Amino acid sequence: MKSGSRKDFYITIDSGHQTGQRKFIRPGFERLKELLQIYKNGGRVPNLWLGPKIAYELFHHAVTDTKDEKIAIQAIEQEMDKFPYLFAGYEDGDLYLWLEKLACYSPIIHLQQTTGYSSSHLPFTPEFNEKGIVVGDKVLKSILKSYEQAEEAGMPARCSKIYLTLEIFSGTADINEDILFNLKESVKYWRQFIPEDGLCLDELV
Repeated sequence: MKSGSRKDFYITIDSGHQTGQRKFIRPGFERLKELLQIYKNGGRVPNLWLGPKIAYELFHHAVTDTKDEKIAIQAIEQEMDKFPYLFAGYEDGDLYLWLEKLACYSPIIHLQQTTGYSSSHLPFTPEFNEKGIVVGDKVLKSILKSYEQAEEAGMPARCSKIYLTLEIFSGTADINEDILFNLKESVKYWRQFIPEDGLCLDELV
């Protein structure tokens, strides 16, 4: 709740946005040692996340430096210690944990299919559902769990209504016929779990 306006603050959960969190997990000592060896051998690791800029500077200096590697890694870790908020935990990338904890404070939930590696806004077609991590009944059960938790002091009133909205992206060169097919298939998929609008969670789960 914002102290100035005293208005309740709510969020919008998206079923694919959590996937990126696991790119920001802090590497430990052994992983940093392994990474340095890769770079010293002329390799490169995509999506390398070390947090603050100075940690990167220390890392790249250590790649060419012949001094004690252990001391170099410790210096990198000391810099990362100063910015703990720049790093995610593994659980931060779990869609269903987000729903279980916060769905009751999310009046709108965006639905997209994802493999768990990117927020790619895929449709809910049989092709993508086969490899996707977003499963209709599992989503609804996780939302229900958020309402079953004990209420916490300082949190806003729980949502009396939640709108599940499809957020499926199409490319500029996609064919209209394919776009419409993907949308229709996505609606068809979700209608298996929500046969009509306005039903209560305990009727759906």
